[in-house]
Amino acid sequence: MSMFVEEEGRDYYEAAVRRGVEGVIAKKKDSLYEPGTRSNNWLKIKKELTCDCVVFGFTTGEGVREETFGALILAYTTK
Repeated sequence: MSMFVEEEGRDYYEAAVRRGVEGVIAKKKDSLYEPGTRSNNWLKIKKELTCDCVVFGFTTGEGVREETFGALILAYTTK
């Protein structure tokens, strides 16, 4: 069971990230866990990681993505 934190969420999140965890879950107090369902009752708040990339191409979409693209082909370098 996780610790319940109220009104100090930002401090709790920052402490969690400093400890190396992915992030925290924010939820409405009266909401119940809904397995396999996405809703606005529970939100995962993760540390944002970014990188500068170059788009080299894309794959064609299939199924529900048939009208757009499937994936981007990216490249990046480390400094």
